[in-house]
Amino acid sequence: MGDYVHMNKLTCRYVSQWDFQGASLQELSFKAGDCFQPLDVSGDWWLVERLRADGSRTGKTGYVPYNYMVEEGTLEEQPWFFGELSRTEAVNLLLRRGNATGSFLVRVSDKQGFMYALSVRSGDTVKHFKILQQDGGEYHLGLSNYFADLNKLIEFYKVKTVATDLLLTSPCQKVSGH
Repeated sequence: MGDYVHMNKLTCRYVSQWDFQGASLQELSFKAGDCFQPLDVSGDWWLVERLRADGSRTGKTGYVPYNYMVEEGTLEEQPWFFGELSRTEAVNLLLRRGNATGSFLVRVSDKQGFMYALSVRSGDTVKHFKILQQDGGEYHLGLSNYFADLNKLIEFYKVKTVATDLLLTSPCQKVSGH
């Protein structure tokens, strides 16, 4: 089973979430959004090959910190997805300087009954919304609008208010490690 997971990671492409400046010749420096093909994913530093934007190989290999990488095409790749984050941590992040009204994030809920929560800055406060999922897989906020995936839900509430006078504007600014 462990070998399957290891091999599965080697067949996926990964995207960097943050900039990184390598400290040695063996470490690759990169910018957020760069793509990589893993060659060895054992340990805290992965051996990867940098890929071009079109997915072609560059031949440049080196080590990168694994926690800067997310699998391409997954929820974790989205700039607004923060994974496991408490309600209090969401509030603290959204109220940081640089996040304005409408800044938002989606997090794994720590409450029973729903998987995700949407947290949105509204002035000096943060509003939280349960993201519910129907048996058929559609997501909604308890309103009459249903969406096939979370991306569509987020895009909808960028043009339609999620609460009175509150639109989603931009993802909460991430700090390394979140």
